[in-house]
Amino acid sequence: MNASVDSSFTEGKICVASKEACLRNNAVSFIDLSTKPPVPGVISGPAAVLGGSNGVVYSIVPVSGATGYFWTVTGDAILTAGQFGNSVTVDFLPSFTGGYVGVKSQSNCDESIEVSKRIKTYIIQVSQNTVSQTRIANEYNQDKIVSVYPNPIGNEMHVKLLLQDASSNVLVVLKDVAGKEVGKWSKKVFSDEDDITLNVSGLSSGVYFLCVTTDNMQWNGVVVKQNDH
Repeated sequence: MNASVDSSFTEGKICVASKEACLRNNAVSFIDLSTKPPVPGVISGPAAVLGGSNGVVYSIVPVSGATGYFWTVTGDAILTAGQFGNSVTVDFLPSFTGGYVGVKSQSNCDESIEVSKRIKTYIIQVSQNTVSQTRIANEYNQDKIVSVYPNPIGNEMHVKLLLQDASSNVLVVLKDVAGKEVGKWSKKVFSDEDDITLNVSGLSSGVYFLCVTTDNMQWNGVVVKQNDH
């Protein structure tokens, strides 16, 4: 059987049954037809970030039948790579206070409804060289996975990880309040030696944004550098 539809078609069914089934009002077989591709699944990626964070990745599982995807971001955030694919990279400006990441699947005929993920931010207050930090926990409960000590830091900073796997590649990045990268360390860490010691003696006193990335999560926090006088 061949079937055709006009340009106004959006959805419907094709049903089939034997003549005997129709006369007896029995159930018939059918398939649903629609110009819309399936709705994307859950968006993966951090649900809480710090303003000034760059290169944050969000992704979805590829949608069957989709020919592409359309991503949107709100708030002071910028899509920097991946538009039309199932994974994008987002930069959050220092002024970011919260927003959404959204995505639609697309076909040659139409697009799905949008799926979105709310992105929250950390609230930071700085007063007399101390930092009072209200963290908004995300679904990974990351505050229990990473700890930094001491805080304020001196010439050394210790990053302790609660690894979920036997080993992980770890990237630690420090930025100043203007968003400039002032320190970067990369190391493969094993579960039996999960305490990283970093030399930060060359940094000036002040507040710094810290980002710790492993193979399966990203954590953002704040540290204070306090030099002895």
